[in-house]
Amino acid sequence: MQFETKRNRTLWTALVLGIVPDIAIATVLATVFSNGWFLTFLAALIGLQIFYLLIWAKNSIWAWVMFSFFGGRKKLASWIFDYLRESRYPEPSTYEKSAEGYLATVAESEGMPIPVRLKAASELGALKLLESSGQVQWGMRMSLAYEDALERYKQTFPQKLPDTTA
Repeated sequence: MQFETKRNRTLWTALVLGIVPDIAIATVLATVFSNGWFLTFLAALIGLQIFYLLIWAKNSIWAWVMFSFFGGRKKLASWIFDYLRESRYPEPSTYEKSAEGYLATVAESEGMPIPVRLKAASELGALKLLESSGQVQWGMRMSLAYEDALERYKQTFPQKLPDTTA
């Protein structure tokens, strides 16, 4: 069971504990450069936050470039495709809302074999875990690769021709 109040307390605790080292560094810098202690402290604290933002942006951009242009997406989609085929997942419908929607449909389908349903549920859980643990960009990349793999997997099934006998 999860309580919103407990989650909020955890968030605030992590925020406070996360800024303690920054306050210590800003205090040391303000003491060393003692002309205008408060302004130096504030500039150091804001400077650290900007520095962290720039590092995050650099890492984020680099991860997306590697994923998109240097084979990361294709390789991951290929691995997922192999997994879908080996696990004998059912044919995706022509229209799927998302990869998560497909996995949820498989997991909830009463007609599917239990091992396939369990695998789909665990894959869905893994995708949701990425997002809920703060790895939102990894979750987005996994969803994109899953969509590519599902499109390729759909093509392995025989095409259904429209009924023209009527």
